[in-house]
Amino acid sequence: MKEAYKTYDIYVAGYLIYKNLKVEMELDGNKRVVFVFEKGDGLNRALSDFDSGDSVEILKYVSIVKNLRNRMYNLLMSGGRG
Repeated sequence: MKEAYKTYDIYVAGYLIYKNLKVEMELDGNKRVVFVFEKGDGLNRALSDFDSGDSVEILKYVSIVKNLRNRMYNLLMSGGRG
């Protein structure tokens, strides 16, 4: 991945996925999951929309966040190998 935007916030990550951005997940030195997104215009626009309180389809958003929690758990259990 070229330049990257990283966040620990699962809700921001969920919103960015909701906006069809691709995520990679990695563990930092403290074994915390970091969500990594490629920087670009789509990312900047989505972050601006998130900060502006853009509305989402709640069931879809909740499903995305639940899926992220599952992926985080699997990453942690595998020790970052995934």
